This record gives sequence, structure tokens and C-alpha cells, in this order.
Amino acid sequence: MRLLLCLVFGLLCAAACGNTTSPPATTLPDDTAPLSSAEPEESKESRRTTAGTLLPNLIIQVEGDVFVRHEGQVGDQRIPVGIGSRVEIGDLLYMDDDGETAVFCGDEALWGDNPRLLTPDNGFAGVPCLSKAPPLPAPDISRLRGEMDTTPDDVTNVAPYVLSPRGGWVSEERPLLRWQSPPGVETVTLMLVSEDGVERPPVTVSGSEIPFPEEWAPLEAGGANYRLQISGGITSTNFSLLEAETISRLHRQAEAIQAQIETEPGRSLVLAELYLHSDYDLWSEAVDLLLAVPDGEGETAVQKQLGQSYLLMGLFGEAQTALNRSLQSAQRDNLPEAAANALYLLGWAACGLGQVPETQSHWQDALQQYETLGIAEMSQEITAQLSRANDTCPLH
Repeated sequence: MRLLLCLVFGLLCAAACGNTTSPPATTLPDDTAPLSSAEPEESKESRRTTAGTLLPNLIIQVEGDVFVRHEGQVGDQRIPVGIGSRVEIGDLLYMDDDGETAVFCGDEALWGDNPRLLTPDNGFAGVPCLSKAPPLPAPDISRLRGEMDTTPDDVTNVAPYVLSPRGGWVSEERPLLRWQSPPGVETVTLMLVSEDGVERPPVTVSGSEIPFPEEWAPLEAGGANYRLQISGGITSTNFSLLEAETISRLHRQAEAIQAQIETEPGRSLVLAELYLHSDYDLWSEAVDLLLAVPDGEGETAVQKQLGQSYLLMGLFGEAQTALNRSLQSAQRDNLPEAAANALYLLGWAACGLGQVPETQSHWQDALQQYETLGIAEMSQEITAQLSRANDTCPLH
């Protein structure tokens, strides 16, 4: 599948290394399940076995007008692209004589030569990358619904809910805690339920985020599940702390990327891809990174990636907000493939909220755009999802 959005999102790879593993999205327990019902321990030791990390190939710099013709694309249409667009070996990039673009090749074996600055040769250049990152698995909508049976417009009028940490893994033993409260709720009581045998007393706090409480013992590595609970509200899904060896590897890779990519938002987009990679599944930390990127150039890709992260976490209202911003930015900047991408992901956000008509509408609009662009692979994917929408999307 071509774009990280297939489903959800054709951005990350399944290639991995190291010894720790991540609780897959499709096995996260629902918020009411006891902590002991989480993923069996043996499944947390079964991944990360290959020799290198494989991230998507991303455009991280654009000067002038740049267009792509994808390998296998029907017709000769040249599609405008911007920062954060995904490209593959076999694609052709078209530029004006004074235009240029830079590509980050996602195969870790090639990271030392990044970024690849491309200038036109007779008006075009090939993508100098060798590998293609496979898509993420589909989200398990019925288990990942992180909000109550409400729409994004009124969920904050109902109950507080945890934003972070929420599912996947964390790399900090004292992670930042964030939540969303409805109007009028000034204080909440936070509790950390754990499998590590350590008791941590409830804390009553105000605002919407706090550092990890000093009175709480730090998280322990080794696959222990944790769940952040909030008084009168909706808890997080299980999360765990990565092993020290895996955290060290993550830091080395992040430092390498930061040394290679000096400009924003390209640097943060690639780092977020690293965090979202199945080696790490640092969904909450990807969100924190992307929220810190200033508005401006690359907004379409930043908001799309933020929406994808929220989808993985089961925060479907937040995903809708980010993906609508991505769609508006793509339409404003004439990025039709990015707009189709945002519409497809908006369908999944609506699906998570049980909004089947909205899901079908978004997917129909995305299908029409992909057919117009000649991207048959995505057209086939969306057609298949439309046929299953009534079964896939849980009704309220």
C-alpha cells in the first residue's frame, strides 16, 4: 500500500530490531477491563528481529514547484507535493529549472547519506531510495475507542479523559501526564494502576498537565503494564516503559536524524516517524513532538501525522480536529493527494466515533480524488473499506 494511511496510514514499517516489543493496537484492552487482561507476556517478546529500522521515504525540503508521478500511477498526471509527502523508488519528481527538493531515505543503512538533495536533470529526478516501508495495521476500533459515546463537540462537557500516556510505550520513567477536562472541572485526582507491585498514592491536581509526581516511584521497565486513571473520567489504555537497551538505541537514532536534518518541520516529521515505528510505538511522545512544531510550512503533513498518532491512541475527536486542519491546509496549498489522504483518515476518525454516514462520506470523497489522480492502489483499498463500513464502525 502506498501511503502510511493504509490503514491506518501507510507511514511506518514493520521492520524492527532489538529485543523489546510493543503492545499491538489490536490487542489493547478496553478501558473497563482489569489490568491483568492485557496482552499475554509472551507476545511482548516476539518482535524487533531484523537488522535495521525502516522509516518512510519523506520529502523534507521543497524549493519552487515540485510534482510527482508515482510508479504504477494510471495516466501521466503530475501531482503537486509538499514537505512531508511520501515517495518511493520508481517515482519521478518533476521540478522547474531553479527548483530543488530534499528527500530523507528511510532505510537505516542509508541514513548516513541523508538528506538527498535533488535538482532536475532535463526537468525531473528519480527517488534515490531503495526500500519501501509497509503500512501500519488497521486500528481495532471497538477496543481503541478512548472517548465516551459522544461527538467531539460535546465530549469535553461530559467527563475528563486521559490524553497521555495512552497506549503503546514510553521512553521516560517519569513521563509527562496530560488530560482533558470539561468546563467547570478545576481539579482532578490521578491514580496510576500498575503491575509492578509498587503502590503510588492518588494525587489531586489542577490544570491539564503535570510532570510525573515526585511522590510516585518511577516506572519500571520489563513489560509491566501501567494505566493512568482520572477521577470520574476515562482512563488511558495500557502503556509500558521500554527497556534501557531499546531506549539507548532510540536516542542514538534520534541524535543521528537531528544531526542530518537541520530544518523544521522536516526534522520533527522524521523524528515522529521514528517514534511511531513498531520498534518503539511511542505514540504519546510523537504527539508531544508534533504539538511543539510551529504553524507554517509543512502544516498539512504535521497535522496529518498528528491525526494518525491520535488514531493509534484511540483519541478520535482529537484526530478529527488535526485531520480537518490537514485537509484545509492541503486544499489551500493545492496538494490533492494529501487532501485525499486526510479525507481517508477522517473516515477512520468518524468510524471510531460510530459515525457511519460521515465515514462513508469521507471515504467516498477520498475515493473520487484518488481515482482522479490515477492512484489505483488506494482506490482499491477504499472501495474494500466502504463495503465493510457498517461492520467495522461500532454504532453508539
